[in-house]
Amino acid sequence: MKSIFRLGIMLVMVAMLMTVAVPAVTVRAQGDMCFGLKADDCQLANNMPDSAAMTKLSSFTMDYTITLKADTGDAAKNVDFKVTGKGPFGVDMTKMGGDSGDPTAAIGALMMANVMDASLTTEGKTTKGTFEFRIVGGDLYFMGDMATQGKWKKVNIAKSFGQMMQNPMISGMLDGKGGAGGASSNPAMAMMSDPEVMKALMSIPSIPGGITAERKEDITIGSEKTAVFVYNVNILTIVKSKEFAPALKAMLKSQSGGAEVTDKQVNQIIVMANMFLKDFKLSFTRYVGTSDKLPHGIGLSFSLKLDAATASMMMSSSDAKPVSIDFNFDIKLDKIGEKVSVEAVSDAEEVDTGAMMGGGAK
Repeated sequence: MKSIFRLGIMLVMVAMLMTVAVPAVTVRAQGDMCFGLKADDCQLANNMPDSAAMTKLSSFTMDYTITLKADTGDAAKNVDFKVTGKGPFGVDMTKMGGDSGDPTAAIGALMMANVMDASLTTEGKTTKGTFEFRIVGGDLYFMGDMATQGKWKKVNIAKSFGQMMQNPMISGMLDGKGGAGGASSNPAMAMMSDPEVMKALMSIPSIPGGITAERKEDITIGSEKTAVFVYNVNILTIVKSKEFAPALKAMLKSQSGGAEVTDKQVNQIIVMANMFLKDFKLSFTRYVGTSDKLPHGIGLSFSLKLDAATASMMMSSSDAKPVSIDFNFDIKLDKIGEKVSVEAVSDAEEVDTGAMMGGGAK
């Protein structure tokens, strides 16, 4: 039963990997990237604006929504979470600092502000809260009605980054040399560094039926008429393909402590995939201006449903109930290219991040 549970977890990992990998590989992949779109729609979807047009994307106003609903079959354990947010984003290209190699050099060029409203319903109770942050002049200002009791706080980003990097746990996670949490001790990181896995991921766009696209009805974002392209990802088609087999083998290898994996074991995974992922749906949305040809947002949506029998196997419980999870993320960009202005908070209280991270440098 434990092995079935591990297989179930791994298959969910495959599905989640798709949510990260597919957008990246579709951007980098070569060949036919129309996925069934008409020629004119495909040209618009894959249009690459010139450098002058792309420069406009250094400033915009974002408007986004995140929702997560989980139905566990037990009303007391259900989850309904929602976040909405809006605010400007801008980068002063004259302050980017060139090729200094310092990751904090461009922080002073960043200007951003956001107001978020969140609500969480679980165990029959609903909690609501507001959170606001601003980034300007290299400082992060933040305030939440619950997180900071309505008081503005301030953090110097470059200073905090330096303190974070001196934390042994965090530096170990990032060193990639086997430190605490380094790549060699992190199966997911090790798997993503496997050339065969990367080759398998890059093959996804060329797998017949793995990705299909359609153009929905146009919408208006701000004053721009915008095309809506939805890319549906068929996880089972991808998992069953010979092109994706190396990725499955790498995942199995990481689960078995490095032991060699046979084709028979891969076939077992595919059989399990039919059970666990038959009702998994994954799609990505791209918003493209029909006049300016610029990106005007993105979206991600996925849902997972498990019947009682499958949930029982996955949770090692004989009385498990059907489970469903729905997640949606949608962000739209308006006022592209317009000047951004963000005000600092003069009376914000500075936070000692060094003390928070266990005595880092102050």
